[in-house]
Amino acid sequence: MKKVIISGSSRNDGDTNTLTTELIKKTNWDLIDLNDYNFGYYDYDQRTFYSIFIY
Repeated sequence: MKKVIISGSSRNDGDTNTLTTELIKKTNWDLIDLNDYNFGYYDYDQRTFYSIFIY
């Protein structure tokens, strides 16, 4: 089974990044950094069609 680290830290150069970098070196796990994506807000009133999609 493949393992993956999902990181959503607000600072790309912080302690979390240091920890994930070391884990990746030692374990060969994949990294999904949520900072690499732009997420739109969710529109509860559904006035915006694109609010449910990642853009």
